[in-house]
Parts: sequence; C-alpha cells; structure tokens
Amino acid sequence: MTWKPSVAIDDVIALLNEALTLDPLWMSAMVAERKLCNTALAAHPAIQVGRQGEFGVAPGSYAAGLLGLLNGIFGTDEDGWGAIAAVIDERDTGAVPLILRFEWSDATRAAGRQMSKRQQGIAG
Repeated sequence: MTWKPSVAIDDVIALLNEALTLDPLWMSAMVAERKLCNTALAAHPAIQVGRQGEFGVAPGSYAAGLLGLLNGIFGTDEDGWGAIAAVIDERDTGAVPLILRFEWSDATRAAGRQMSKRQQGIAG
C-alpha cells in the first residue's frame, strides 16, 4: 500500500464500511464512543460535536467522536451537517447502536431530517 496524497469522501466511506464488515461490533462501539470536549472545540465550524442535551450529552457539556472528527475534514453543508452518516439498526436495543452501513448524509436526508440528525449524532 502506498501513501494517498488526498482522500475523497467516498474513500473514507469505503474504508468505514470495510471495517464494519470485518468487525461490526467493534466499529459500532468505536463510532458510538464520544468524549467530553471543551467549548472551543464545540464552536469549531466543521467538526461535528454533540451539544448540550443532544444524543445523551449532559446539559452544559459537549462531546465529540470519531465520525464527528472525520466529518470535520470534509466540512459541512449549508445546514451544518457533515458528509458522512452512520445508518443504525433502529430495531437494535443494545447499549451500543449497531451500525448497518456508512453513506453520504444526503442519501439519508430523504428519510427525514430527524433520522439524519440522529445518525449524525451517533458518531459525533
């Protein structure tokens, strides 16, 4: 394998889906994991951060994860959404939501803004 001087969104989605195929439980746990962050990171214009009261983040706190950071590389759309979404199994009731696949967030928007927002938040 050689270094890639540039990486497209499709490349990242393909790698995320490959890792998901190899170990879905690990990948779901990695993406679900968020760590508390400060207000400076929360104010970043591209990194996706779970804000106060969203996605289980305690009021007055902020948290970010892997998918939020990866989305920060590519920026946001006019509504502040990142390019990559994790599609979760809505039937899964486990502690860590099981990810079914990664895709362009625009593809999930047709299913409704609330679902797309939840998928975005699963990972950051």
